[in-house]
Amino acid sequence: IRSHAALKRGDPIAIAGRCFTAMLSIALLLIVVGSVGAQESTMATASAEARVRHALETGRTYVSAAHQANLLTSEARETAGRFFRAAIDQAQKARLDGLAIDAMHMMAFVEQQPLDQLQWTLQALSVAETSDQTAALDWRASLHNNAGMALHDLGRLDEALVHFRRQTVLRAQAGDAARERVARWMVAWTLRGLGRV
Repeated sequence: IRSHAALKRGDPIAIAGRCFTAMLSIALLLIVVGSVGAQESTMATASAEARVRHALETGRTYVSAAHQANLLTSEARETAGRFFRAAIDQAQKARLDGLAIDAMHMMAFVEQQPLDQLQWTLQALSVAETSDQTAALDWRASLHNNAGMALHDLGRLDEALVHFRRQTVLRAQAGDAARERVARWMVAWTLRGLGRV
């Protein structure tokens, strides 16, 4: 498709391209609308895990780390938050700790205030630290990193250091040398900020 100026000049290729794009968008919309009823029917009979994953991934279509800032509107955050909260609720009821943690971790992208983001991370970390499920335990190092970053951003460096050190231990236990090096750098960065290096 050519530029807006080409459209204004009446360029037939630009006009045809714009028409094709519009027709394709309408066709995709009709497919989606036509499948909504079938999708709702399928989800009603789906397993708990499938329902949680559906809510979680639907929320991610509105808000995620991959979204550009201009797409993170208040409406997108509100919609994503509803889906993530539904995923958390359903996952906790079904004892799907790893998925509950994933949804809690996504709430940090929904919230805009650093303290609110931190609270969701700490809530997820609490679940990860007390769970006996591998899918939950595997989240611990990442969540300690996220908590450390949030606390560092808030100027709470002593608390951040605790999380970065815990992350380092977990990365070493997992045998993840590359991430362990990054975790050690985070510890050094925080110690430098505290004037201890």
